[in-house]
Amino acid sequence: MEENFLLLRDRVLDALEVTEKEALFHQLKKISGPTIFAGAGGSRVVAEFAKLVLEKKNSLLGISLSLRDIHYLELKNYQNLFIVSYKGENQGVKEARKLSLTRYLFTSKREEEGYETLSYQRKIKEEKSFISLATTLIPISLLLDYYQSNILPSFLKEEDISYPYSITSFEIFTGIDTMVAATFLESTIVEAGLGTVILHDKYDYCHGRSTYGKKSCCIYLLQERKDLDNTLLQVLEQNKRKIILLSSSSKDSVIGQYQLLLKSMFLTREIARREGKDLSDVKYDFKIVPTVYHFEGEM
Repeated sequence: MEENFLLLRDRVLDALEVTEKEALFHQLKKISGPTIFAGAGGSRVVAEFAKLVLEKKNSLLGISLSLRDIHYLELKNYQNLFIVSYKGENQGVKEARKLSLTRYLFTSKREEEGYETLSYQRKIKEEKSFISLATTLIPISLLLDYYQSNILPSFLKEEDISYPYSITSFEIFTGIDTMVAATFLESTIVEAGLGTVILHDKYDYCHGRSTYGKKSCCIYLLQERKDLDNTLLQVLEQNKRKIILLSSSSKDSVIGQYQLLLKSMFLTREIARREGKDLSDVKYDFKIVPTVYHFEGEM
């Protein structure tokens, strides 16, 4: 785990250097019209960020879904399917070939049958980790570079995030403006066995969700501070809730979500350290995980 965090910046900068960015960005620029963005696990985090970037950069209408959800959607309302998959080999990618949409696959592979492949490369040794760090941050960083070039090096730094609590129950306060970080936190905390997670939409919290209890840690994600944020934070503090506040320093929503994602990654490292766990070597259920991961069939 420690090595993978130490190499995170180098792996991202390496991919930015060796990827054929001109070709990749040319392909991204062509995508227009209503688009479905989909991925599973760490790839869902990338899909959320891709939706954000292409909505702003390409002026398209996007929706983010799980790979399974696609098969229950009225597809006639959409033109494109943008799937994120590191290796492009899972059943969701295979099943989506049957769908009558223009299909894009954002992946580390060169080509994938049935898709227009949007590929990226890397030269530094591949990350060996149960939890995706560089595997998630590399494609997201390329998308950020497509959105606004030459700004990445200043953001790629270790975030000094502390976690002083011995708590393994988490409530994440989010909304569409912080969904990239929220998706990463929920996925990572659950997959690594760091604790249980509840996602709260900030406004929905006004409608009785505070009933859950006082024994959890509140991870509050903040992009642009609004009156609702002031009210919620005040109420949580007055009721002696444990709070970790992660905020961005940018008024740009894309850059801000990138900053929040980085902070979220380093927060999960601190939680793992506190619990004596290794994000790269998770003791998962060896009976369940391989069976479900290698599932083949209708979804």
